[in-house]
Amino acid sequence: MSSSITAGQARLNYRKKRFSPGIKALAAPSFGSDSLLPDIPGDHKNMLKRPHGEERTVEVPYFELERAGSAKIQLLVGNDLVGAPQTYVFPLTPADFPKLFTLPADYTRNNGEVILRYRAIQFGNPYDSDPLTIYIDTVAPNLGQAGGPLELPPEVELEGVSREYLDNNAGVVVLTIPAYSDPKPGDVIRVYAESMEIGSFTRDDLADPMVIDWPEDKMPHEGSYPLVYTLADRTSNLGPRSTFKNVNVYLTSAPANLKPPKVPQFDDGLIDLDDAEEGVGVQIDEYDNYAPGDVVQVSWAGVAVGFPVPITKFPAFATIPYITVRETPADTGPKTRKVTYSILRGPRTFDEPTGIDIEVDLNVGGPDNPAPDPDPEVGNPLLPVVTVQGAVSTTPNVIAPVDVGQPATASVDLYSGALADEVLHLWWNGVEVATYEVTGSEGVGFKVPFTIAWADIEAGGNMAALPVRYVVSNPHNVNLNRSTITNVAVSAVVVNLPAATFLNMYNDPDEGPIINCSTLRDDPNGPGKVIEVRVAGGESRLADQALVFNFQGYSDAAGTQPINDTKHEFSYTPTAQEAAAGFTVRVPYDPYVLNIRFGYGCIQYTAHINGLPVESPKEIKLTYVELPGSGGETCPVVFRR
Repeated sequence: MSSSITAGQARLNYRKKRFSPGIKALAAPSFGSDSLLPDIPGDHKNMLKRPHGEERTVEVPYFELERAGSAKIQLLVGNDLVGAPQTYVFPLTPADFPKLFTLPADYTRNNGEVILRYRAIQFGNPYDSDPLTIYIDTVAPNLGQAGGPLELPPEVELEGVSREYLDNNAGVVVLTIPAYSDPKPGDVIRVYAESMEIGSFTRDDLADPMVIDWPEDKMPHEGSYPLVYTLADRTSNLGPRSTFKNVNVYLTSAPANLKPPKVPQFDDGLIDLDDAEEGVGVQIDEYDNYAPGDVVQVSWAGVAVGFPVPITKFPAFATIPYITVRETPADTGPKTRKVTYSILRGPRTFDEPTGIDIEVDLNVGGPDNPAPDPDPEVGNPLLPVVTVQGAVSTTPNVIAPVDVGQPATASVDLYSGALADEVLHLWWNGVEVATYEVTGSEGVGFKVPFTIAWADIEAGGNMAALPVRYVVSNPHNVNLNRSTITNVAVSAVVVNLPAATFLNMYNDPDEGPIINCSTLRDDPNGPGKVIEVRVAGGESRLADQALVFNFQGYSDAAGTQPINDTKHEFSYTPTAQEAAAGFTVRVPYDPYVLNIRFGYGCIQYTAHINGLPVESPKEIKLTYVELPGSGGETCPVVFRR
């Protein structure tokens, strides 16, 4: 009989069967039903669920041994025997299984395949089970790296999410997640705007587009939204947040019906030097669809000026500074320039299309102010300063009491390059008091003379530092070139303050008004007595300053011999209403008036007018607070009831 098996092969098969260790084929070990993920196409089989890096239990299924007796079972991981062998006496029944073994944590800590077997050993002979290959996945999608930024529709990428875009796209922006490395079925993508989750989806089919809707109801406010997404696999490995994609959202309609700017200082047809030094104001009238946070950017001759200005009300105003109006290099004009503006909302710009053309002339008589942004209150440092001289006093820039009633003089070196018809105007405390017209024939070193009438000095009043300057005008425009200020100390003008007078005095037929017991009044602030002093109204400059009052007792009517322990200094600050209508202050009876006994009481106060101390007229009156025939008793400090 013919056979495909040779005689040698037949003998080998016989020996294998006869001398086999008697162990049947061993089935592969297993995990519990909840330890492995279901197998799906496109991903590894037998994927171990998280957590990784923890001990797990491996189950050895029922098996039989052909020979009764003791046998050992030991877990085999790859080529490593793991843990101590467990000894059992066969035969066993299915009820005795599964046998449980511990897989150490280190074997599930790292990414990759793990091959599990168990080994049965009987009579010294080992036999290994079929393998169970599991997969440990510890790497998040995209190889654990942050994904690239979300992709936006081109219009949104360019201009942000506008009201118009939402209205034209059913209130939805479609976001696209870019492709990433090592995608697997079951990957979960979650998308966030700020800290709010927009939504998520699972990649069941890797061919499906990776898009998600961002609806308007997930845009609770206007502003900049950082958009991110996360990638997680079905093993719950979560990768880092993706690269941020910032997108601006505008829930309100865009600015519309922008009106040409206005320049109120140009209403007279010219921007002159005073306008420029003050700063040229640009008026922005109300437009359609204003939104809080809008700012205006003004431009001069097509160049943006300074920083954008927030719009909080209408009309809104922005300022073009002097240095911009004068330009660099300097161009004092006459010239024509266009003023325009743009409304900025986030990164978007909305230009007003028309603008306004304005005429500018900054030319002055005398040297130009070299300051890049001159302050008209400070003046031009290139103009010589003025010097004032009193009629009698010898100290320059001082008008002393000896000068009262007489005019003062002032002089100034004529500036270089003075032209005929230019006029110097002398200002005394902001009021023009004298002029000089340049003839053009003045020689080198010529000093311009001015006379200041006493009436002008008196009208200006006393002042510790009264400002005096001159300004230069020319016949070609209205520009004024101001000198720096000379401070003049003026103390020659008599200032008459309202007098402080005693109230409630006794009118004696022979002696006249007397401060006596009937003059005393209850102290509104205590149990004692006071005398009241009235300051008449009518001097508004007394308002809101601390007036210093002095009460003093004297033994003589001239007020030259003070009585000890009668001096009382105090202050009082009247309101504007009190300064206009008058007010009352009080002097304690005890001890100041009481210690006079029989003598004279005097009251006076000091105020500061234009920075100089001024005293009121003295009020001095006979004072008698003794009780006649009493042996020296005085008016009681507290009236007896």
